[in-house]
Parts: sequence; structure tokens; C-alpha cells
Amino acid sequence: MKTHPITIIATIEGSTIDAVAGKIAEHFIATGKNADGEGTGWIVAGHTAGHEPLGSTLKVPGGQRIIEVCKPTYAQRALSFGLRRALGLPCKIGVIEDAGGIQVLLLDPGAVSELFFGDIPTEDAPEMADLSTRLRSELVAIVEGALEGLDGYTASDTPVGPVWESDDLAAFREGGYAVELSIAVPADREGDAGSFRAQVVEALLSTATHEGLAEVGSRVPGLSVGDWRAARSTPINLPGGITMVELCSPTYATAALDTGVWHIPALPCKVAVFVEGGQVKLSVLDTDFMFPTFFGDIPEEMGPQLQGMATAVRTDITAIVQSALSTLQ
Repeated sequence: MKTHPITIIATIEGSTIDAVAGKIAEHFIATGKNADGEGTGWIVAGHTAGHEPLGSTLKVPGGQRIIEVCKPTYAQRALSFGLRRALGLPCKIGVIEDAGGIQVLLLDPGAVSELFFGDIPTEDAPEMADLSTRLRSELVAIVEGALEGLDGYTASDTPVGPVWESDDLAAFREGGYAVELSIAVPADREGDAGSFRAQVVEALLSTATHEGLAEVGSRVPGLSVGDWRAARSTPINLPGGITMVELCSPTYATAALDTGVWHIPALPCKVAVFVEGGQVKLSVLDTDFMFPTFFGDIPEEMGPQLQGMATAVRTDITAIVQSALSTLQ
């Protein structure tokens, strides 16, 4: 069986990345919940009332956009299998320009399920498969609703990027997808672990830096590049008391997308922060896992270069996280 993790679900001629990304984000927001509290239940990560929908999307080097959306009821069920599986959330939609036109990419929920939920109890597997199918159907329908009637719009179902065989998936899962660090909740804060988690998140944001600061670019000693920052000044909150901080280096993001802009769903790097067993856990999405899974379609001769970048990114992110934790000791 072959799995195609990335699919072009729409093409648009005669438009721009920002126009298309804005319409999609706006439609998710508009259909998510109306004044009576009714709607699809979908929310757009990073959106706040009164702000332009486009502002909730992530802009990466080259002007490409990533729209991250979540349906809390679905996310809550997925996270019941373990909070560190939050690294597989939220759902991602990429808007890119390639070959002169705009393309909308979907990171397939079924592929994400194969990677992050392939080891759940056998009796729960059919439910997860059904959930993935419903997720994909709803995501595609909302994107179609956003773009229908737009001049130059054509629906698509075209796989791009890597192709996973069954043996590939088994190897990916065997290696694990996270590097985990933790810090004990202080004895005098045990009754308020949530606020300590928030303090950890704030330390991570200030250590990585973000666009809301006067000076952007992490100053942690020994980093391979000096332009690391959080992709958002406000992190993503998920069900179960999980906060997602996304880290990005424009230098490495540019290098990654130079291998093909359809690799955009592999960005940015994720850190899930949550409380478990009297500790604040930080699960970091491992680049030694992400690079083989999402860049397996690059030419073989680029392999050593990509592996070197994966190692550098992993080392940098670990240093940033450890430096943030050291400020709390």
C-alpha cells in the first residue's frame, strides 16, 4: 500500500498567495461558529476577533503561507491516546506559488494518523481511520467552499512530494518522532501546574525570540544560525492543556523549500508543552524523523546535505529549549 502525505487539492490561476490564503482562512473562521454558537466547529490557529484572517496564517520564506486549523472535538479524541501526539496537530493547509499558478496543498490526515497513531490499540484503529477520513472530507469541502466561484479556480486531487510504502511507515514509527525534555513542577506550585506550564512557554518564547520583540533572533550561545525565532508570538492552545510553540529559522526554512515548495507542510518545527506526572513536558518533533518522512523524494545526492541540516536543526532547537528551561531553575 502506498501513502501520499501531500496532495494538491486546488489550483488557482490569476490570483496571489495572500488572496487565496486569506479567503481560505476567512471561510474557516466564518463557518466555524456563528453568533448562535452553531457551525462546523473548526477554528484557525492564531486568529483573534477583529483581526484580518490573513494575519492568522504563517508566512514562510518566498511568501508561501501555512494555514493551521483544528476541530477541538476531533483533537480531544486524538489526544486521548497520549498528549505527546499533539505533535501531529493541528491540520495544515499550504498555499504556494509553483509553475506560475497558486496551489493549495493538504497534509493528509490519514498520513498523519499513520505516523503518529499507528501504534494505538488495534480495537481503536477503525475509529481513527474513520476520523481521518472525515477530517479530510471536511477540510476539502471547506476549502472548496472558500474558493468556488473564484475566477481561475479548479478543484484537484493530485499527489506531490514523497510516497510512503508500508515498509517506510514501519521504519518511521520504529524510530520515534519526539525528543522529550522535562522540568519538575516546583513543590510550591504543585497546585497550580498550569500556570507553571505557562511560565515555561513564556521562557521558551523569550529565549527563541519572536516578531513581537524589538530584537528577533535567538541569542543562545553555539547556535548554527542566528535567526531562530518562534513562528508566532502567541502560541497555539490545544485541548488537554497543551500549548504548541512553533520554531523557525528563515535560513533553514529557505533551504528546505529550495528542495521543492510542496515540502511546506514539514514547516515549522514544533514543541508541545504539557503537564504530566508532576512535570512539565516538552516534546520536540524530531528532525531525524521529519526529514526522512517529508523529504524522501529529493535526489539521492542531496541526502547527506539534508541529513546535515536535520542534525543542525535538532541541535539548535534542543539548545534553545534547554536554555529556556535553565532560566527556571
